[in-house]
Amino acid sequence: MPQIDEAYCDSIAPNAAACKNGRATALKKIVALRRNEGGDLIFGEIKGSGTENYQGSADFADPAKPVFRCSCPSHQIPCKHVLGLLYSLASGKTATVADIPKELEEKRAKAAVRKEAKAKSEGEAKPKTVNKAALAKKLAVQAEGLDKLERLLHDLVGAGFGSIGAKTLDTIDQLSRQLADAYLPGARNGLRTLRSYFYDEDHRGLRSAAEQDRAYSDALDQVVRLQHLCTKGRAYLEARGQDPDLKPETETSIAEQLGHAWQLSELRDAGCTAADIELLQLAFTSYDDHARQAFVDEGLWIELGSGSLRRTMTYRPYQAAKHIRADDSTAKVVQVPELCIYPGDLVPRVRWDPATDRAVTAADRKRLLSHASGDLAAVLKTVKDQLRQPLAEKEPLAFLRFRSIGRVGDDLTLDVGADATLHLADCAEHDTPSCELFDVLPPALLRDGALLLRFHLDLDAKRLSAHPLTLVTADAVVRLTL
Repeated sequence: MPQIDEAYCDSIAPNAAACKNGRATALKKIVALRRNEGGDLIFGEIKGSGTENYQGSADFADPAKPVFRCSCPSHQIPCKHVLGLLYSLASGKTATVADIPKELEEKRAKAAVRKEAKAKSEGEAKPKTVNKAALAKKLAVQAEGLDKLERLLHDLVGAGFGSIGAKTLDTIDQLSRQLADAYLPGARNGLRTLRSYFYDEDHRGLRSAAEQDRAYSDALDQVVRLQHLCTKGRAYLEARGQDPDLKPETETSIAEQLGHAWQLSELRDAGCTAADIELLQLAFTSYDDHARQAFVDEGLWIELGSGSLRRTMTYRPYQAAKHIRADDSTAKVVQVPELCIYPGDLVPRVRWDPATDRAVTAADRKRLLSHASGDLAAVLKTVKDQLRQPLAEKEPLAFLRFRSIGRVGDDLTLDVGADATLHLADCAEHDTPSCELFDVLPPALLRDGALLLRFHLDLDAKRLSAHPLTLVTADAVVRLTL
């Protein structure tokens, strides 16, 4: 059973309003707070708008997948009444040991039977057969979409970026919609990113000539990326067409960029999993991605065992954002029985279903520091190799140990030792500025620690900079960005 504190209650609430209402319920409307003898079930009575009290419960028979029940008509899970029970417990009130109500005990028994039946059916599940006719049709549509994209790229380069106007941007916009219909989300998002260098989404008009001039290098880099996607994508589609039973590629992210939505079962079958993993979130950010037409929540994590960096990504499309719960940050160690790892980048996307958590200890911070690299040359080589790959992440991540952080003139510099230094700057696209914070941090935090860095290459200045995201020392984990 997880530790029931206010942070846990906040994390399971569906939204901020639910947190507020749950706290208010805990203060005034809890009639009875009880627990079973085993301690894995919290239940009680809560005053409602009717004459009868609501019956709410939080069932932790499976700590990684708690079940919240309430007799109220709310569709939120957990509702404010169940949250009220948990907030009440978190505030220090004692739950009285009592027998489980008969109706609740029956529901628990039925849930256990369903769980057992589901596990049995999954174990006996037959392998899926490929609908070869449907696959051939889809591959043909995707190939045609890549051909259209390649022709457009050749036309843009042939005419020059200086000739791009409203008519060209309208053509780009129309093709991006066609690419979405052609099962090519990666190409669609990439084309909309190219369009954004010339079109101001906020003001709904062309960017100024000066703004476009500054974006030419980034635009050309994006054209190269899209052309590479066309080349690699066409080869991948041809291979799938020749062998319909061929599994999606797991060495790169090309399958996902061409529209393949990975299922957890597929990742398991492909061996893209790891067991009994402990993760600590080092950074978290949310941003509006106009190209993807979605709000994005990105969490950056490190495995305490191996030191491997991981990321979680939650996409909330504009049209469905209110129906999808936003992801949230956490300061606890998350314990994952099975971690599913998506094919792709140096810092791959991960996903898990059940999980528990625990508090961070001094031993955890010591392990973090042991995983940080002290070889700046090796880190820079890895970052540059990543940047040379057109379809790889544009802003690579690294966890680097340092001897001290200070300013040389106006520049913030990371001293790694052995006369090796690194320029720090607020350069990442979606992260909030953080460099000014080093002027107010206690001096003890600026020595003998580690930094999670997001690298950015300025194509015009030909300068590689690192944006500091999180500072780790033996005594603290300090997040520098929002």
